[in-house]
Amino acid sequence: MDTANILVAVIILCGVWNVVTTLIIYSELVKKGIALSYLWLRLMAPFYVIRYKELTIREKGRAGALFYSWIVSLNVVAVTVIVLVAIAL
Repeated sequence: MDTANILVAVIILCGVWNVVTTLIIYSELVKKGIALSYLWLRLMAPFYVIRYKELTIREKGRAGALFYSWIVSLNVVAVTVIVLVAIAL
């Protein structure tokens, strides 16, 4: 496997990681009785993640682990895409 294929695999895995984390955050919000717009779920994901962060800070005094998981997965994808583009040039 060459480097580009490995980086593409990392991007795909982190994308899946982000989607799974987002779905778990949605289920946590629904458990807490917060209404979600299922029509616009992907578009509203950042707003729901912020709402999850605020909710967990009120409950536990700090942001929940799912918030950090969501942020890290997006950052890893962004950095990997930048490295992949840099390698391709």
